[in-house]
Amino acid sequence: MEDIIWRSGVFDAEKLIARLESRLHPTQMTLGDLIEALRILPADVLARPAAFELPWLYPTHFNSYRGYYDQLALGAAHVGNLPLMMGKQTTGGEILERARSTVGVTHTGWKGGDYIMGNRTPVWVDNAGECNSVMLVGVRSSVQGAVLLARRKDLE
Repeated sequence: MEDIIWRSGVFDAEKLIARLESRLHPTQMTLGDLIEALRILPADVLARPAAFELPWLYPTHFNSYRGYYDQLALGAAHVGNLPLMMGKQTTGGEILERARSTVGVTHTGWKGGDYIMGNRTPVWVDNAGECNSVMLVGVRSSVQGAVLLARRKDLE
């Protein structure tokens, strides 16, 4: 039986929000999910470089996602661009601190508008100004460090 959102002039906003969230991206991580997933990793894993599943891509920084300005994108750098990053790969601990410091921060959308990011903000994997529909879907621990899992929205 489907939840009733509107009955006899009474509107249930919580049921509407739950229904909308369940239809959007059920596997996509939010900023809060990312913080929690990284927070529980062992300290030695957080001290090592973080990477996406493809070992030549490394996380960089957060920005407003071009696809949905009110959502976040975690940038990715190719290992060949590490000289541009001062030769240093971002550690899992640094991504955790960047994620924590993003909560409550206002980001400007690609074409304008200010959006406050919170624990329930969905996280995509993309660089500023790009929109490739790649969702952040998980984090796992490996001997190399924290591994960020991503999936294209249309392939889920």
